Parts: sequence; C-alpha cells; structure tokens
Amino acid sequence: MFAERIAVVGTGLIGGSVAMGLRSADPSLEVTGFDHDDDALEEASRRGALTVAATSPADAVEGADVVVVAVPVDRVGESCRELLPGLGDDAVV
Repeated sequence: MFAERIAVVGTGLIGGSVAMGLRSADPSLEVTGFDHDDDALEEASRRGALTVAATSPADAVEGADVVVVAVPVDRVGESCRELLPGLGDDAVV
C-alpha cells in the first residue's frame, strides 16, 4: 500500500465513501477521520469507514501519510488552516 495512515477531514458522503473504499481495499489500513458534524463522524465510524474518530482536524492528520479534505468548497480554506498544526512535513494533502 502507498500509505499506512490516511486522514479524512469531512466524513460525509464523499469523505465517508473514500474512507470506506480505502478500508475495503485494505482492512489493515488506519483511517482517521474528523467532521464538525458529529452525526456524520459517528455514522462513518459505525459503518467501519474509520479506525479512529478524531476530536479535531489537527488530531486527525497527526502522523498521516495522506490527508483527504472532503468538505464543502466554501470550507476548504478554513479546514486546511485547522489541520495545519498537526500536519507532518511529508504528508500529501
């Protein structure tokens, strides 16, 4: 696999589907997720799309090799600013 740990920021329809697809392809893959909508985060966890539900965007991306930002377009800038404190130097966003 190209990465050991993936973070998904935004676990609604698109982010949740990406996470579910990744976990289906490689069940051993660690997929951490965050969403400002607690219901979306809980649903992604319940469905097995996530191995960890993080409490903040920065916590979600800490140690991630790849970060998927799947939020509404008008929230991309804000979401990226929120995840920056946890982002590693080698992470691909």
